[in-house]
Amino acid sequence: MDSALRTELKGPLASLRATPSPVEVITHAKYNPEAITQYNIVPGLLGVILTMTSVMITAMATTREQERGNLENLQAMQMTFFFFLPSILLSGFMFPFRGMPHWAQMVGECLPLTHFLRVVRGIMLKGNDLAQLQSEYLVLVLFILAFGLLALSRYRRTLD
Repeated sequence: MDSALRTELKGPLASLRATPSPVEVITHAKYNPEAITQYNIVPGLLGVILTMTSVMITAMATTREQERGNLENLQAMQMTFFFFLPSILLSGFMFPFRGMPHWAQMVGECLPLTHFLRVVRGIMLKGNDLAQLQSEYLVLVLFILAFGLLALSRYRRTLD
């Protein structure tokens, strides 16, 4: 970096040359020091595939339950991407979560994939135990309970 403009800064511009820094900054990666991309991507891909599969199966089951034909089935499949796409983009899978704008982080906190990624990456990359990840587990359990109760109340009407 210090030598980037050395040849161009001659004559009256020589005073603009970079001087040697009194401090050398060295960055060390705390987790995944080898910077192996697969360690970061594979756990996230697992969560993305699980999310996509569960949302699509739910859409197909809902459509089949309604028994209204092919057009509604196609529409239900298309609606899955309104949940799936924000999950991929705002969960921290594709972009660093803390680097996103505040509004995107707020939306991302409402997605189960965000918390799943924190759990999986915490275990695989940092070696976290249950106590260190208990808040993320709690959020996932709350998601399961909330959507489980919603599903039970919704399908109870169809079974009666």
